[in-house]
Amino acid sequence: MADDTKQPPSATKTASVLFGIPQLGLTHVDRQVPVDEPPPMPENAALKYVGKPTVRYDGAAKVSGRGKYTADVHLPGMLYAYILGAEIPHGRVVSVDTSAAERFPGVKAVHVIEHDYGGSAELRDPKQEVSSRYPIVRYAGQPVEEHCKDQHRQKWLQDRPQTTE
Repeated sequence: MADDTKQPPSATKTASVLFGIPQLGLTHVDRQVPVDEPPPMPENAALKYVGKPTVRYDGAAKVSGRGKYTADVHLPGMLYAYILGAEIPHGRVVSVDTSAAERFPGVKAVHVIEHDYGGSAELRDPKQEVSSRYPIVRYAGQPVEEHCKDQHRQKWLQDRPQTTE
């Protein structure tokens, strides 16, 4: 059943919006906007939080080194992830042998990255892309594999299995 209260998608209304840079002056300008457009925000001076200084209650503790960051929290049974990046700037991953990483003490899981959703360069024409089970390496350091360990990252960096050609 059709809803008669909805406006057609092309319906517009005139709205007065602020235009300009606050320090240099603002003016009201009339614009045509869709009927379902929410009302514009008021001037910064009329807002409660936007454009106002933020009280940083933990600021003094953090700059003095006494504050706690998320990385400082160590919970029982917590795992640490390490992403192994490609050591070459361009290439194709043909196969991945995770057996050495899986046997390494403290490693709980190894995940081979099969799809790189964003973060790597792509060809302008996707049809020219060569299909592969693994992402094509486009830059040195591109994520290829992830390891989860029960030790902190610094310990992992010292002891991690080395990749081979």
